[in-house]
Amino acid sequence: MSDRTRRSDGTLDPVGRLRRTIATQPALRRASKDAVSRAATRGVPAGVFLAGLRATRTARTRLRRADVFDYSSPPDPFAIRWIDPTAVRRFSPRVHPPWWNRRRSFGDVRDGDWDGRPYAEAPRPDAYPKRGERALLYADRVVDSPLYVAIRRRLRGGVDWTDTAFVRGVVDRIESGTPVWQDCRTRADVLERCSRLDDLAETIREEGIKTQWELIAEGTVARAGILHALGNEIVVDVARDGEPLLVSGKHRFSIARALGLEAVPVAVCVRHEGWMRTVATDNNG
Repeated sequence: MSDRTRRSDGTLDPVGRLRRTIATQPALRRASKDAVSRAATRGVPAGVFLAGLRATRTARTRLRRADVFDYSSPPDPFAIRWIDPTAVRRFSPRVHPPWWNRRRSFGDVRDGDWDGRPYAEAPRPDAYPKRGERALLYADRVVDSPLYVAIRRRLRGGVDWTDTAFVRGVVDRIESGTPVWQDCRTRADVLERCSRLDDLAETIREEGIKTQWELIAEGTVARAGILHALGNEIVVDVARDGEPLLVSGKHRFSIARALGLEAVPVAVCVRHEGWMRTVATDNNG
């Protein structure tokens, strides 16, 4: 994964150098999380603030508590990285839905077998309602989800939305009294969402996928706190072997994948502990 935290000449900015210094000194790292948080949030590049992003108290708290800083080679939990969409093969099975509580999870490190289990075994938080949408929106592989299949058929074959299994499934659930797909409640709601997806696909075809920072800078979306903006990116988790697992932004991601885009911007939410140990070992020789 590449990131935009370095200058054009490849050198680290002052905040990056500070982070590297603290990261390589465990005692200093443990004693200085608050200082790292304050320096990092104040040190967000000026262009980001001009774009309308705010280093809110919530963002400072999240950075101060970020697990990644407990490791010798901590990545920037707020960095945007560009990756090949074909590298993202699976949805994250950490929790269902994978976007649940994501803004509170940036910078977390989790151990266990969550990255290897089937998506059907992803635990559902008690606070999340049972909507019967897991089989419509998710699958073990992204390309097998009915949503992705519908988008691919629409963009590559010009198939009418109403002739896709996904839209038929959404309408069936709505007619049985279960709102799904971002709370669509009528067939008209579903068709309106399909129309918006057509418009989004045309924009992505012409312009690619822009980061939230770019959209804020051009006035397409409103000012936002850093965590709010990150949560609205395409978000991935990182498995123990470094594989990116899709968390949110599945509509934009599916469109980009179906259109054959070479790279999309992503924010990283949770990293597996095994990956963090691997990164530390690789960076320390």
